[in-house]
Amino acid sequence: MNGRERIIAALRGWKVDRPPVNLGPSFHLHTPIPDDGFLWGWTAESRFLALREYLRPWCDSYCGFEPPLFNRYMMVRADRIRREVRQVSGELRIIHGTIQLESENAHFEDHQKRWFATDWHIEVPARDDGALDRMISAPYEVDEAAVEETLRLFGELESQLGDNGYPQLFLPSPAVAISHGMHLEDFLLLCYEDPARVHAYCQEITRRISLCIDALFSRRKLDCAFVFGGSEQFTPPMMAPKAYDEFVVPYEGALVRQLKGYGVPLDCHCHGKVAHAIHKMMDMGYDATNPVEPPPQGDLEFAEARRIAGNRLTLIGNIEFVDIELGEPETVRERIRSILATGKERLIITDAALQLRQEVTERMDMNYRAWIDEYAASCYT
Repeated sequence: MNGRERIIAALRGWKVDRPPVNLGPSFHLHTPIPDDGFLWGWTAESRFLALREYLRPWCDSYCGFEPPLFNRYMMVRADRIRREVRQVSGELRIIHGTIQLESENAHFEDHQKRWFATDWHIEVPARDDGALDRMISAPYEVDEAAVEETLRLFGELESQLGDNGYPQLFLPSPAVAISHGMHLEDFLLLCYEDPARVHAYCQEITRRISLCIDALFSRRKLDCAFVFGGSEQFTPPMMAPKAYDEFVVPYEGALVRQLKGYGVPLDCHCHGKVAHAIHKMMDMGYDATNPVEPPPQGDLEFAEARRIAGNRLTLIGNIEFVDIELGEPETVRERIRSILATGKERLIITDAALQLRQEVTERMDMNYRAWIDEYAASCYT
């Protein structure tokens, strides 16, 4: 099997020659390394490049992007969001954002640090209830330019992956399109004090996402997975298990049913303690979930997650990044052995971080190599 076939089979629950190992997004095995020396300069280092080639023969790429058509700012139209990047120093870059609204604009600020490929959300657009109302009440129709740009970027990714991998498109869980624009403690308090308001927001955001999904598929059939993400706000320790039923299931569930009609596999990205949520994911019709994490980060050992999911759900995981970063090679080897011992169907092996964002240390290099060595030995003995 080639990488594309292997990942599709794993997502669909079909037979595989060996479980896919997904380190493609982390190491850009089948896609270009971003041309940004500020965030990604460490990818030019010899240790990273040597490790990249060591992993390549055994890894497939299940990777994608968050399309410009979708966003986590209440799903306002894409053309309302403006970003201005300022290089502040050799170590810090600041992004000033403006969301153009009818009466008063909303603003946000993200920080980036040299050689660390992520954003820190320093200031959020919804610092008061009025900003949420202004964003949700802004006139909405599908941004046709964002549809075309999404399809263009998808075509590029599809071409880059070829037979080596399978593309995905990342969509926000409707409730996460609220929480992303707020300070987390304010969002948690809003859900507790005014759940009816949160539901009203979710209903409108779900409508907007649904319109965008139809707009994409009206232009071409997309052969990819769709990943809904971020709903760990509704799992312990941040909220009680029943919060997942209340704020996630009705809205993600409706969108999952819509996408099922288009025949694409669905993947639920959700950290946290998901022993309760995993049942709801299956009920909603998801094909896969990532990442199922053991204690203390999560509450499910892999074998128990397999027992619950059976052949109904593909498990994507389950190597904790802390084990790669700080653990011993034998710990990583044992983890690979225990995962493979549960069976090789409905499985994609990856780390819980799902994206390497920092320089590879000597210990990380040893642990990634131990992972691949043990995987290779286990698959061919």
